[in-house]
Formats: sequence, C-alpha cells, structure tokens
Amino acid sequence: MSTSNRRRIDPLDPDASLDAYSSDELEESLFGPDPTRPRPAAPRRRSAPVPPATKFCHACASTLDARAELCPTCGVRQPTGFTPTTDKSRMAAALLAFFLGWIGGQKFYLGRVGAGIACLLFFWTGIPSLIGLYDFIVLLTMSDRRFAEVYG
Repeated sequence: MSTSNRRRIDPLDPDASLDAYSSDELEESLFGPDPTRPRPAAPRRRSAPVPPATKFCHACASTLDARAELCPTCGVRQPTGFTPTTDKSRMAAALLAFFLGWIGGQKFYLGRVGAGIACLLFFWTGIPSLIGLYDFIVLLTMSDRRFAEVYG
C-alpha cells in the first residue's frame, strides 16, 4: 500500500491508528525529512513548445516567419536588418582628436559644432586637450558599427 493513496493521519493524535505507517514515515512526519537520505527526484516538467518568431511583410502586411527572405504571398524580398553607414572616417576623427584636440578639431569633423566652439573658447585652459585625448582613446576602441550609429 503506497503512502500517496493514504490519508495523512496526525501521528500525535492518541486516537489515530498508526499501524499502517512504517517507523521511517512516522519519524519523517514528526521531525521532517532526513537530510542524509536521498530524496526521489521530482518529475521533470515539460515546457510548452516555443512558437516560431514572426514578422510582417513590408509590402502586403501578411504574417510570415521571421527568417523568411521572400514573402510567400507577394514575393517581395524582405529587409534583413538595419546596417548603419556613415561618410565619416573613424580613424580620421581619432587623428584629429590626437593632433587638433586642443582646439576641438574632432568635434567639428563629427558635426558637433557647439562642442567645437566651446573647445575653441576654452583652449587656453587645457581642458579641451584632455577632452581630445579622451576622444582619441574612445574613437580608437569604438567599433565601426557603433561609430556609424553614433556619428552617422
């Protein structure tokens, strides 16, 4: 007779019939589970199947698989993703930051005219030189994709 089908009886109840329980079961109900005894593994839960990712066709608005290159309804090629581009060079900006950072040369090149004018006004303090050195290091370590996203 398995313990899962039996109704649990309070072992401290004087009127309860404890004959059907083993000493291990009584001990466990009084003192809790024995940490030295291995516990049976819980049944593994199956997760629900993940639905496939979908997107909409940009031409006919029909639903299609996210990996589809062509729409099966209208046959239009789907865009694969955004690839940022820029006409500015990351290395040219880094070199301007190194050599002309004290007057904000990299700021003007990258289209940050307000920051370039501030560097021109305060070049005598030496702070724009530190900013130029910082920009030089940042521009050298920045990826081309990130550069295009920020300055493109």
